[in-house]
Amino acid sequence: MIRLFAHQSDAIRQLEKCRVNPDFNSVFRDDLEFFIPQIGSFYLKGDYEEPNDLANLMVLGSSTSFFFSHRVWFFFQSTMFQEEDEEVYSKYGTLNN
Repeated sequence: MIRLFAHQSDAIRQLEKCRVNPDFNSVFRDDLEFFIPQIGSFYLKGDYEEPNDLANLMVLGSSTSFFFSHRVWFFFQSTMFQEEDEEVYSKYGTLNN
């Protein structure tokens, strides 16, 4: 992840080698699923030179893991609806008026 934020050219290739879902026998989380918020935020606001490579990484992870794909979907869904969009919130009953 640090290589990605440092805009190093091999960052995506290194992330592709990471495990997609967690290893429950390990004490530390170093899988891509754990880093979905960071990867998604970097995709949206990171000014990465090759955003398609980052998108392809998320699609590749999503195609191999049902749980990964839903976490990616939930992340991007949460970034689409902001509190100032009262019409959407009131339509679905999640905003108290």
